[in-house]
Amino acid sequence: MRLVFYAAVISLFSFFRCEKDENENCLADMVITKATAVNTSGIQYGIILTVEAYGANLCYTYSHYDVRKTGEREYAIRIKATVPCGSPVCAQALVYANPSYRIDNAAIGVNTLNFYNGNDLFTSATVTVY
Repeated sequence: MRLVFYAAVISLFSFFRCEKDENENCLADMVITKATAVNTSGIQYGIILTVEAYGANLCYTYSHYDVRKTGEREYAIRIKATVPCGSPVCAQALVYANPSYRIDNAAIGVNTLNFYNGNDLFTSATVTVY
């Protein structure tokens, strides 16, 4: 009897399971227009970044920094935004973001920060951690 009950419950859950919503969000790159980093006097402070970026239309919402370590003292940095998946109709106006970020555990010495717009290198900066 219990087996029949559990089978019925599982059947109900599979019948009413969630389908992907057409309005689900996807990630997109924002366009970086300015990037700055500050030299720091100790590894406990990390590397402080400030970036100015924009999205192509009002569907863009700043999400996060995508920071990937590509070498011992080298980082690839992109700015990510959420946008509706598919082909939504969005008002044509630029959306600006000016987020800050801290890279923790940066190595002492000269660190290279590569800022990308998609796959294209926007600029590189060197930061010294004392």
